[in-house]
Amino acid sequence: MADVAVTAVDITVRSYVIRIMPRMQSSVMTNVDYDEDAAELDVTFVSGKIYRYFGVPLATYVDLLDAESHGGFFNESIKDIFPFVEVKPRRR
Repeated sequence: MADVAVTAVDITVRSYVIRIMPRMQSSVMTNVDYDEDAAELDVTFVSGKIYRYFGVPLATYVDLLDAESHGGFFNESIKDIFPFVEVKPRRR
């Protein structure tokens, strides 16, 4: 595994924080966001549904980003491993 350090980027514009999440090139998911302090991983699927996974180690997030198959890694190392809830998207 290559050394990879990828995180979301926070940009402040007129007192607003815009969070840019890594886009996924995957047939299963479109975006992921990781909160290192809370060890929570948010995954946005192609269906538009967002799920938050709890207790996900930073190394698992980095491995997901580095995986050849994001969907395969998700199914083997995250799905059915970590507790989760569906998250309703924020209204704009």
